[in-house]
Amino acid sequence: MRIISCSVLVTVLFLAACKQPAKKSSPGGLDELAKEVRKNSPGANAGSGHFSIVPAEGWTKLDTSIMGLNCTFISSRLDSEKDHFRENLNVVTEHCGSMGLDEYYAAAVSNMETLSGFKLGKVSDKSIGGTEFKNVKYSHVYSGIPVEVDLYITVKEGIAYLITCSALSGEMEKWGPRFEAMVTSFSVR
Repeated sequence: MRIISCSVLVTVLFLAACKQPAKKSSPGGLDELAKEVRKNSPGANAGSGHFSIVPAEGWTKLDTSIMGLNCTFISSRLDSEKDHFRENLNVVTEHCGSMGLDEYYAAAVSNMETLSGFKLGKVSDKSIGGTEFKNVKYSHVYSGIPVEVDLYITVKEGIAYLITCSALSGEMEKWGPRFEAMVTSFSVR
């Protein structure tokens, strides 16, 4: 079973959407990638609809399905006409069976290493509202755009929940308080 392939795909899809929000994107090969992910990861979407998260003030929340993968996507507004990236938080879920948090984390990092320019940063254990998370900070490059990511992973009753916070490289500290407030509001129903 290929674990967390869906989260890597969703990250790529949303970064593409955030890069140029005014244009309609043509996914091209992404349709094929999504089909492969659904085939290799039949547990994708397992926890969809079984969690809640509150968006930061002024941010837009969208529960959507992209090529069959369910996602909660929360994005900032554009700051100016020159701004072409919406800072964002997304939540995806996946059935992970008997895997525990540490095992799932190891599989997740293995998959993230396929991202262009991937660099693993600080990894820590966090308890938020009584829920245990692996917090993974990393960076990568998407279509020439350096991106910082603050990822939170938790596993509950055989379902992995991945909360991915993305900002342009060098701007995570600026957006951190908004991301932290949203992550703190997360709960599994």
